[in-house]
Amino acid sequence: MSRTKQTNQKPDLMALAIADPVAWMEHCFWVQAPLSPETGEVLPPGPIRFKEFQRELLQIALSRSGSIFNFQTIVWSSPKKTGKTLVAAAVTLWYAFLFPGSEVILLANDGRQATDRVFQAVVNSLELNPIVQARITQSEVVLPNGSKIYPLPVNAPGAAGANPAMTVFTEVWAYTTPNKKSLWVELTPPPTVPHAIRWVESYAGYLGQGSVLETLYNEAKSSGLVVKAHSPELAGKVMVSPAGKLLYYYDYGEEALTRFGWQKPEYYESQRRHLPEHEFARIHLNQWVSPSAMALPIAWLNACVIPDSEAESLVGPRGKEVVIGVDAGFARATFAIVGVSPVGEGKYLVRFVHVMDPRSQRVDFSEAESLLRDLTDRYPVIEIAYDPYQLHYMAQNLARDYKAYVRSFSQQSRSLADSFLHSLFRLRAILIPESLLPMIERQYKSTGWDPKANRFTVVDQGHNDVIVAMAMAAYRASQYML
Repeated sequence: MSRTKQTNQKPDLMALAIADPVAWMEHCFWVQAPLSPETGEVLPPGPIRFKEFQRELLQIALSRSGSIFNFQTIVWSSPKKTGKTLVAAAVTLWYAFLFPGSEVILLANDGRQATDRVFQAVVNSLELNPIVQARITQSEVVLPNGSKIYPLPVNAPGAAGANPAMTVFTEVWAYTTPNKKSLWVELTPPPTVPHAIRWVESYAGYLGQGSVLETLYNEAKSSGLVVKAHSPELAGKVMVSPAGKLLYYYDYGEEALTRFGWQKPEYYESQRRHLPEHEFARIHLNQWVSPSAMALPIAWLNACVIPDSEAESLVGPRGKEVVIGVDAGFARATFAIVGVSPVGEGKYLVRFVHVMDPRSQRVDFSEAESLLRDLTDRYPVIEIAYDPYQLHYMAQNLARDYKAYVRSFSQQSRSLADSFLHSLFRLRAILIPESLLPMIERQYKSTGWDPKANRFTVVDQGHNDVIVAMAMAAYRASQYML
C-alpha cells in the first residue's frame, strides 16, 4: 500500500501530473468511503488508495515517450468489485487535468450505466476535494483548462463527429451488436490528437460472440508478449501487442479473489451458491466462458424437489388455486401444460405437468383442449395463460364455455416471466414434488439462460416447453393475492 505523503507545502499539481500520474491520483482523486486494500475497512473520505501492484500497472499503462503514450488502448480486466471503475475514473480526471482542452467521453452498456459509474465517481471526487476546480452539471464536468468530461449513451450515430482525446469504455464484453461495434469504431483515437488513448474496464465475456473485448483479448493473447513486472501479482498478467499499441491486463482465477481485503471468502461462497457455475467463473473469476456452458445448474433443480407428502400438506384438504401455463412449440416440438399454485412466503408449488410429444408434424390441439377442460374440472383453476401464436382458437373455445379466465401471454412478457422463474430456481422457491421431477428434469437439462435477453433458451437441440409454461404460470400466479 502506498499513499502520497501529506505535507504543509502544496505540490505543483501540473509538475506532479507530468512526473508521477499515480502520485497525482493519490493526492487529487478522492473517494467518499475508501476501502483499505489490506483489510477492507471503510475509511473516512480521502484519496484513492492503491496497492503496490496497481501502482506499477498504472505506471506501465500510462508510460509515455515525450507526450505520446506507449499504449493507445489499455484494457483493465479483473473480476467484479476489484476497483476497476474507480481506477478508470482516477485516470480520467488525471488525463483531463494534464491535457488542456481535452474531450473525454465515457461509455458503457447504456447511457445510464456510464453516468452512474465512472462519471459519478469523477463528480464525487471533485465535490470531496477542492484541490482540482471544475464546473459540474448533470451532464458534464468542465475543468478550468477547458477539458470536458461527459457520458455518452450507446448510440453510434450520435458519436459521429466527436473528436475525443480519451474514451473510457465500461463492460465491453457486451459490445456484440452492430450498433455497439460501430460506436467503438466511431470513437477510435483520432490522428489529430497524438496523445489520444482509450481506456477499457471490463470483466470477461462469452467466447465466440465476437465482442469488442474478445477481439482485443485475442489480439493481446496472439502476440505472445508479456510485460515483466516486479509485482508478483502481475506475473504473466500484462499482455501487449506492440503493433496495435495495446496493453491488456488480465487478472483471473481463484488467486484473483485474494487481491484486496474486502474480498471475503464468505461472500464468494454465497455467490457460488446463487450463481450458475459459468456465471460465477465469468464475473468473479474473470474467465471467458462458452455460451454452450450456459445451461441451468442441475443443483438448482435438485434443491427445489420436495416429497409428495410435503406437497400435499402445502395444498391442504381444500386445495389451492391454480394458474395453468400452456406453451406449444413449433413442428415436432412438445406441447406443455403446467399448473402452479402460490403457497405463501414467496414460494410456488408445481401441481401438475403434462407433456404431449407428437410423433407427427403437428400437435393435436383437440386433445390438448380436452385435457385442459378436464384439469379445470379437477382443480380450482383461476387462469389459463397461453401462448397466442398457435393457441388462440383453442383459448377462445375455453373462454366461451367459461372453463376459466383465459389470458394470452405475449412474447414481450416472456423475459419477465423467464427472469421470475430463473430467480425462483436460484432461490429454491419453486417447489417440485418428487413424482413430477422426471418430466421436468428432461427439459430442464435442455434449457439454457441468455443473460442479455433475460430469457430461457434451448440447448443441445432439446425442448424447453415445460420450463416456459412453468414460467408463464408462476409469473401470472405471482400477480394474484391468494
